[in-house]
Amino acid sequence: MLADAAAVAVEAAKVIAEEGRGAVAARGRFIMAVSGGHTPWQMLRALAREDVPWQAVYVAQVDERVAPARDPDRNLTHLRESLLQHAPLRPEQIYAMPVDSSDLAGAARQYALTLREIAGTPPVLDLVHLGLGPDGHTASLVPGDTVLNITEADVALTEPYQQRRRMTLTYPMLNRARRILWVVTGSEKAGMLTRLREGDVTIPAGRVCRDHALVLADRAAAESLGPHCLRTLLRPSSGALRHNKKGVSGNDRAPNLSAYQLSTPPAINSSNSPCAPSSLRAYYHQIVPPSTLIGLWPPPHARSVCAPAEAADALQRVFGSPITQPYEICM
Repeated sequence: MLADAAAVAVEAAKVIAEEGRGAVAARGRFIMAVSGGHTPWQMLRALAREDVPWQAVYVAQVDERVAPARDPDRNLTHLRESLLQHAPLRPEQIYAMPVDSSDLAGAARQYALTLREIAGTPPVLDLVHLGLGPDGHTASLVPGDTVLNITEADVALTEPYQQRRRMTLTYPMLNRARRILWVVTGSEKAGMLTRLREGDVTIPAGRVCRDHALVLADRAAAESLGPHCLRTLLRPSSGALRHNKKGVSGNDRAPNLSAYQLSTPPAINSSNSPCAPSSLRAYYHQIVPPSTLIGLWPPPHARSVCAPAEAADALQRVFGSPITQPYEICM
């Protein structure tokens, strides 16, 4: 839980910058897609102050309202104002959804082709920023819309929503992303944030893949999650529990507690900010029985660790298999 929307925006910018540097180092470019909203525009302005390899950054849109160019309802209007006026990004590095086309269906197909040109076939985005609506929608995937059922296209059109049709990335496109960054602010989102954390697939946001997803929320939105939760990590992706062969008795499936040692990221010990991008990245990757897992937590830098009931059940079911179920770290 972060103090307010401004703090969320700053932290989200740090996460994006870190992901961007990693993507450029690994693949030579960083391709992200951005949703609309007031907090994201703050986030992008904060991003302009971060250490980002801008020459290798490409920005796509998650969704866009069908409205004339430069209309204040257009996400693109604010996206350009937030980035082009504050960061050394060229206009051609922003890929706008062509919602002013007379052939919107054809424009959606063309945008999907554009994504293939910059992100491969099938296109894989390095990071997708998503918001959460009070009705559980994300991107322009809104309750009851037929766009929710599209599985054969990466970009599609919605029915009118709040007086305008939208062009949006679909679930197949979102779910291929290497990182999903949820930015959730405001008390009106509290109920839906709880349902998102619980993996409620009856809301559109709950159908976005939880692999490699990270949620940043302000105090108003996250109040129902508990007073100490700073970040919710929806799925572990790399290990911080390192197997130490000393102390293993019998076989590796039933190790003593001493067989594992917690390796915390340097930022935990060197930064006074509990919200540093790497400060909550204490994950596990070994095959650990639930009793051992319980014995290891909480790690020394955390006050408590909350494991959803479904994760505990899953640990029982997959004992002896790699653990990939969600859990939550609370500070």
